[in-house]
Amino acid sequence: MERKTARDVVASLRDGRLHEQTFFMAVSVRLSLSRIVEGHPEGASQIDADMQEAAMKVLAALSVACSFFVKYTDDLNETADYSRPCCATATAAGVP
Repeated sequence: MERKTARDVVASLRDGRLHEQTFFMAVSVRLSLSRIVEGHPEGASQIDADMQEAAMKVLAALSVACSFFVKYTDDLNETADYSRPCCATATAAGVP
C-alpha cells in the first residue's frame, strides 16, 4: 500500500518517479497493490490542467490495466480510518 497526496502524485508524474515506483510495486511479491491518493488531482492547487489530466489518466490506467486499487481520500484522517482495518488484517495474517 502506498499513500500520496494529489500534489505528490502530480509531482511524481512530472519527474518520472511515479512510473518507477509503480513498476517496483508491480514486481513486488505483494498480492494486493493499493495506492491511496489524499485529495484529488483535479482539485490540487498550482497544477496546470495538462498535468491534472495526465495524473487522472495514469491513475485510471493503474486501476484498469495494472490491477492496482486506487482509493481516494479527503485527508490524512480519512486515510488512517481506511487503512487501519487493512493493516490489522495483514498483521493478523502474518504479513510484514
